[in-house]
Amino acid sequence: MTKLDAVNAVLRRIGLTPVSALDTAGNSATAQAERFLDDADIDFQSRGWHFNSNYNVTLSNYTESSIIAWGRNDYGECTVPTEVATGATEVSGGLMHTLAIKNGKVVAWGRNEEGQCDVPTNALSNATKVAAGAWHSAAIVNGEVVVWGSNTSLQGVVPDSAKSGVDSIASGGYHIVALSSGTVIAWGKNDNGESTPTAGISATKISAGQNHSAALLTNGTVVCWGSNTYNQCNVPGGLTGVTDINCGAYHTIALKSDGTVSCWGRNDALQLTVPGTVTTATDVAAGGHHTSAIVAGKVIAWGAGTTNSGTVPDYGQSIVPETAKKNVTRIESGYYHNIAVKSTTINKIKAPDGILFKLDSTGTSSNVDIRIKDGFLFDIGNNTDIFSNSIIVNYSERVAWENLTTAFANHAISVASMNFNRAHRRDKEMENVLREEIARRWVECKREDNEMADTNVLNTEEMNQIRGRPKMTWGSI
Repeated sequence: MTKLDAVNAVLRRIGLTPVSALDTAGNSATAQAERFLDDADIDFQSRGWHFNSNYNVTLSNYTESSIIAWGRNDYGECTVPTEVATGATEVSGGLMHTLAIKNGKVVAWGRNEEGQCDVPTNALSNATKVAAGAWHSAAIVNGEVVVWGSNTSLQGVVPDSAKSGVDSIASGGYHIVALSSGTVIAWGKNDNGESTPTAGISATKISAGQNHSAALLTNGTVVCWGSNTYNQCNVPGGLTGVTDINCGAYHTIALKSDGTVSCWGRNDALQLTVPGTVTTATDVAAGGHHTSAIVAGKVIAWGAGTTNSGTVPDYGQSIVPETAKKNVTRIESGYYHNIAVKSTTINKIKAPDGILFKLDSTGTSSNVDIRIKDGFLFDIGNNTDIFSNSIIVNYSERVAWENLTTAFANHAISVASMNFNRAHRRDKEMENVLREEIARRWVECKREDNEMADTNVLNTEEMNQIRGRPKMTWGSI
């Protein structure tokens, strides 16, 4: 029996999945060893683990963000890269590509024939906002707008007024709108006046469609400019109390302070027909021919991508996946897809890196698998497979537990060695027992052979005597 066999024997006994190899770094088998140890520092409860009070450990909440995308995925625009699957703070959807920011770094994926996913080096740090257009991408980096991808309408030629102090940014089909201290700046395609903002306005938010733009003013009203082919710039009369706006390709949506929404513009896929369940929305988004809102953490979508989308291309963009029906805090739309940011509150606790076990701060089991990373303990959900589905989260605050980590790792290895030695000793004991049994059986067999030989001699003498007797005949009877 090897050391690995010994560890796996114990894991099977306590109902855990065996491992394929030992990992002295404490990430697999040695970390599992900590899970079933019972020593002075970690107490084993009948239904789980918890820290001994000597650690003075306190639990607190940690909010982890994750990205969910659905709809058209012909170019991988809905295949979220592992790098930004968790921890992203900003997202944006273009025609067939997607942008996100994590730790100040812009990450792009999807269609890239115009270089819209080739993030420049100056957008790999300190980015705060992103905006995806049809074939271009834009970001705010240290207050300056950075643009890459298509430049067919000079949308990549950033004006001086957008090279510092920019707070917000939006991309239309071929134009860009920026906001700096209330002043709206726009450039790029202007065939329909989409890059000519209404004069004299002071805005708090901006948005851009295929060839129109919109701004939310400080008084809670909305103004639009650009193409009005589908009445996308005809703001409904009396619309006030608006807290957010978003432009689709040819329609516009506004979110009011009471949680209701108002839509106007093109309605070829019923993207303006707001469901009755959208009464307390917290965020809104408009795509090519569909619209979305968040209500009580759940995404509700309507328009293209449902059974009532008519002749508009159906990519399921309005069929909300189960993962986007809880804890969603933000929604953004590309032309044919949606991107949601989900926020989940999990437990964190100071602990040595690499240890994997069950946590319960009260002494009674919560049956929650957790793993340590960067000095903090992260809850990964009840009954989660600890090897294939662990969610490892980086946390900016690091705690110096190096000595304790080393002690734990060494202790785990020593326990695995102890189990190996015990198993090896049991094997030797069993070997000795087998040897003794074989020797005993050999002696017994030898004795039986001798007895059989004696019997054979006796039988031979009796036969000889019988052969020497007179032959019996009928006449002699």
